[in-house]
Amino acid sequence: MINMDLKLRVYSGKEVAKEYSTDEFFITVGVCEDVFRLIDVDALILAADGHNAEAEKTVTRNIVHAFVDFYPIAKQLYPEITEDEFKHCLPNDVATVMWAVMRYAFEQLKGVDAEKNRA
Repeated sequence: MINMDLKLRVYSGKEVAKEYSTDEFFITVGVCEDVFRLIDVDALILAADGHNAEAEKTVTRNIVHAFVDFYPIAKQLYPEITEDEFKHCLPNDVATVMWAVMRYAFEQLKGVDAEKNRA
């Protein structure tokens, strides 16, 4: 279990019409898998050092495409959100949620690696 407050705001014009929040949500393997399927993880790792322009382009392209495919993941995190509501969220809010899930998954995997190295 994690302690994150991931908010997803639904807008009507410039006003927040509704806000979804998940607190201490179990981010499951399924959610992590779904997010990793949206992003070329190898390119993400290569782009992280900032010296691989092609990998950076790939990651940028993946992120743009990920917005199109992120609704099913948002639905797992916020079961009550509708597709129409999701279309009225700000890209920045969606990206924040997406990155938080990816960061959590990477940290969990790194933790497993650290434990293996200690054994």
